[in-house]
Amino acid sequence: MENPDICTIIKHTLLALGAPLSKVESVKIKKAPNQQLGA
Repeated sequence: MENPDICTIIKHTLLALGAPLSKVESVKIKKAPNQQLGA
């Protein structure tokens, strides 16, 4: 349950820092499989 919240927080943080949405989505896509394997 914590992983989606963490992803959302990271995404909003990157957006707040001015990161392009494409980069945020790329990070989300790269991190998601790792979190699923870890879970």
